[in-house]
Amino acid sequence: MTRKAAFIEMLKDVKRAVDALIEEIETGGLPYGEYSGEGPVDPDPEVPSDPEPEPAPDPDPAPVPAPVPNPPGTAVKTDAELVTAINNASAGDVIDFAGDFGMHTFRGINPAADITLRGHGATMERLTLMSCSRIAIEGVKFVGRTVAPDSGAKPYLLKGDRNTNHISVAGCDFWGAPDADQFRTWDISRWRAFEWSAAMFEGDDIALADLATLGTNFGINVTGRRVNMQDIRVCGFSGDSFRLCAHNLRANGLWSTDAYVISGNHPDGIQGFDNKSTLSDQVIEDVIIMEYSTPTDQRNGFGASLQLLGYHNKPYDGITLRRIVGACSSLNAYHVNGDPNHVGDKIMLWSVPGPKGGVTKLRVTSALQLTDVYVDKVVSGTATGKPDYSKLDAFRVAALRGAVRPDIDQIIGW
Repeated sequence: MTRKAAFIEMLKDVKRAVDALIEEIETGGLPYGEYSGEGPVDPDPEVPSDPEPEPAPDPDPAPVPAPVPNPPGTAVKTDAELVTAINNASAGDVIDFAGDFGMHTFRGINPAADITLRGHGATMERLTLMSCSRIAIEGVKFVGRTVAPDSGAKPYLLKGDRNTNHISVAGCDFWGAPDADQFRTWDISRWRAFEWSAAMFEGDDIALADLATLGTNFGINVTGRRVNMQDIRVCGFSGDSFRLCAHNLRANGLWSTDAYVISGNHPDGIQGFDNKSTLSDQVIEDVIIMEYSTPTDQRNGFGASLQLLGYHNKPYDGITLRRIVGACSSLNAYHVNGDPNHVGDKIMLWSVPGPKGGVTKLRVTSALQLTDVYVDKVVSGTATGKPDYSKLDAFRVAALRGAVRPDIDQIIGW
C-alpha cells in the first residue's frame, strides 16, 4: 500500500469513529445527556435543602461606637510632659498643650513631616530650636517672666539657629514682660530690666503669620533664605521692629508703632543688611510704621527718633517696597543704598514732632526708581501733594493686636 492510500484509510477510520460518537449522543447513550454548549452537566446535582430561617433581631442591641476619623493630639500640661512628647513625636503628630511653661531648648528634632505644637491658652517663657526642622508652632503666648540674661546677644523669646529650617509660626503673641501691655507707663529702668526680643530665625524656609509683640527690645529678625511673613504687628520696641536680613523674602502686612531709646542702639522700623554678601530679592508690601501712636509724644522722655526704612551702607539688589505708610521725626526716613534694581511704589511719609520737639525734614535716598511718592517736607526725592495729617489717625492703632487691617490704598487715595 502506498503512503497516499494509507493516509486515506486513516481518515476513513476517523470518520467512522466520529459518526459512531454522534449516533451515541443522539440515542442518549452518553451519561451527560443533551449537550447544551455550556459545558458538562452534573449527572447527580445536589438538591439544596430548605434554607435556615434568619435569626430574629436583638431587641436590645449593644451600641456601636462611631468611628474616630482623627485621633486627638498628645495633651500635655507640664514641662516634663512637653519634653517627653517632643522627644517621642513622629511625623504628623499634634502636641496640644495648655498651662504655663518655662524655658526649653530642643535639639535635633527632625521628623519626616511636620509635627505641630498647638497651644490652648498656653504661655511659655522661652523656646530655642537647634538643628531642628519641620515644626509648626501655633497659638502660644511667649512671656518674658524673668530678667533677660545680660549676654549682649539680644535674647529672644523664640529662636531658631542657622541649622533650623522649615519652621512655621502662626497666631502667637510675644510679651517682653508680664505687664507688657502697660509698656507706655514703663520708666527707663523697667525697659532695661527685661529687654527680651520677640522672635529670630537664622535658617531657611520660614513662615510667620498673624503674630503680635508688645514691649520688646527687637521685634522680628530673619536672616536666612525663603522667608514668608504675613500680618505681623510690633507695638512698643527699643530696637528694630523688623530686622529683615533674609534673601528671597516676601512680606505683607507689617505694622509697628511706639519706638523707645533705652541704650546706644538707634531703632529702625525696617532694617536690612547682609555683612557677607549682597542682600537680594525682597518684596515688602502694605507696611505701616509709626514712631508713636499717640497724637503727641508721651513716651516718658526717652522716645526714639525713628528711622523708618533703613537699608544702609551695604550692597543690595532687588529690594521692592510697595504701599508704605510712615510717620517719623528722623532725617533718614527712607534709605536704600546702592540697589540698581530697587523699586519703591506708593510711598507716603510724614514728618512728625520728635522727642525734643520740632519737625525734621525727611530724606529719601535710593536709586530713584520711585513712583507715586509723597514725602512731607522732603529734602531729596520726589514730592507731590500737600500733607494731610488727618490720614495718620487711621493708621495709629494698626499695630495693635485685633485691630482691623486698614486698606492703605483707600485711605491714602491712590
